[in-house]
Amino acid sequence: ASGYTGSVVTDATQIYTADIGGGTTFAFTVTVADGWNMVSVPGTNPAGMAPVNWWSNVVGSVFKFSGGYVPVTTTAPTEGYWMKNNGAETYNYPAIGIVTHTSIAAAAGWNLIGGYELTVPVGTLTTTPPGLLQLPIFEYSGGYIVATNIVPGYAYWAKMSAAGAIDAPPLAKGSADVVEYFKEDW
Repeated sequence: ASGYTGSVVTDATQIYTADIGGGTTFAFTVTVADGWNMVSVPGTNPAGMAPVNWWSNVVGSVFKFSGGYVPVTTTAPTEGYWMKNNGAETYNYPAIGIVTHTSIAAAAGWNLIGGYELTVPVGTLTTTPPGLLQLPIFEYSGGYIVATNIVPGYAYWAKMSAAGAIDAPPLAKGSADVVEYFKEDW
């Protein structure tokens, strides 16, 4: 091709594509109790990332856990939070922005984590390096109970035997297909 600069492909090249359901936003609902709740933000809120943009009836500060409880002014996906709500409430989010899924950085010991827009079974979680996650993972509903899923909008206590990363299964939604874009005789 005239004016083309770059490399020429001489072998067949396979590019993996993923169909993750399309779209750049998702809707979800989080029901919280009157009082303390463990919550998370699974994407970007078009109203902003401050706690009040997520939970309009929050009482006082929202806290993350980083070796101790730390008040936050901005939220981020995969972080879990303690939030005190004024009254039982269902928060509806019609168009939350989907963000790139990355591994969840985790310290040795207890970590307060959240997930993304997909519900993920706890049994499918892995770590980098392997074998660091010490089950069970706990959720909070007026008391601690063993979690079976990581659900968007809620937070979970996960214990690690050493620092590393918690990984959700790849392509948890949709499918992967091999597409041959450059044929061998190209």
